Amino acid sequence: MLRSPEEAEEVVQDAMLRAWRAHDRCGNPESPGPWFLAIVRNEALRRLSGRTAVYLEDMTIVDVHAGGAGDDADLRIDVSRALSHLDAVDRALVEQRYGADLTYTMLAEAFQMPEGTVKVRLHRARKRLRAVLEETHAHA
Repeated sequence: MLRSPEEAEEVVQDAMLRAWRAHDRCGNPESPGPWFLAIVRNEALRRLSGRTAVYLEDMTIVDVHAGGAGDDADLRIDVSRALSHLDAVDRALVEQRYGADLTYTMLAEAFQMPEGTVKVRLHRARKRLRAVLEETHAHA
C-alpha cells in the first residue's frame, strides 16, 4: 500500500504503539492478529490520505477532576455511564469508531447505511455524550 519500506516500517511502529495503548479493547485477546491487522491497515490508510492521527490518549482532559490516582477509573466509569444514554445503534457506532478504530466507510458498510448518515449519527452521539458528561461533572 505504501510507497517505501521505510514508510511501511513507520506505519507498523505507529500501529504497534496504538495497539499497545488500546490492548484492553481487543475483542479477542487470545487471537489478536485480525485486530492488530485492522489497526495497521487503518494507520496505512490514514498515512495515504494525508490525515494526521489524533489519539484520545494524547489529548489533555481539562478540569475533569481535581487530580488524583482514581481519575482514569472515574473517567472510564463516567464515559461508560454516558454511553448507556445512547440507543443501541449509536452506542455500537461509537464503540466501533473509537474502540475498534473503524473508518466511516467501514462503519457504513458494516451498518448498511450511507456514510453521511454514519457521520451525522456519530456527531449527534458525541454531542449527547458531551452533554451527559458535563451534567455529571456539574453535579460532582
